[in-house]
Amino acid sequence: MLKSVGTVASAHFSDDPAEAEQLCRIIHPDVVISFGARAVVAPGSKVLSILSVEDQEKFHAVTDLVADGYLLDDELTPNSLEDGIARLVSGEMPLSTSLMRRIITRIRGSQRDSGLKPALTPREQETLVLLAEGLSNKQIARRLGISPHGAKRHVANVLAKLNCPNRTLAVAEAMRSGILAS
Repeated sequence: MLKSVGTVASAHFSDDPAEAEQLCRIIHPDVVISFGARAVVAPGSKVLSILSVEDQEKFHAVTDLVADGYLLDDELTPNSLEDGIARLVSGEMPLSTSLMRRIITRIRGSQRDSGLKPALTPREQETLVLLAEGLSNKQIARRLGISPHGAKRHVANVLAKLNCPNRTLAVAEAMRSGILAS
């Protein structure tokens, strides 16, 4: 399938995660595609994790993955793969819609809100809305008319106040707690 993606210049394959990580240290790929609930550690590379239905069932393993995007293998087509890679390279986080629904449902079903909502500044609230649109820090900066560094700071503040390790979970948590309308 990778051969049909026009933006892929070369592809290297390995079934062994340790061998794949070693290969990444040698060739420094822009994008690493990892299959299963164990992402390959590739410093300096974007990681796109392809998950199976069984991986989805191991929800906590999936949310602990260190990846920059997630697609489901049963929804994978040459077009969805090409789109996922393009979005990843442009700074967005490709995420399967059905997986996002699962994450949100799981979060909504977990511990109910204690009544306290994190207090976001108006600028952080604007940043959160743009995060929900899937924009990168650079795109957020342009929309807000601030520097990329300022956008990065706002994103970091939102993640910290919502106590979330990544943008996707921050948006899901904001929706669950009513900070962000669905």
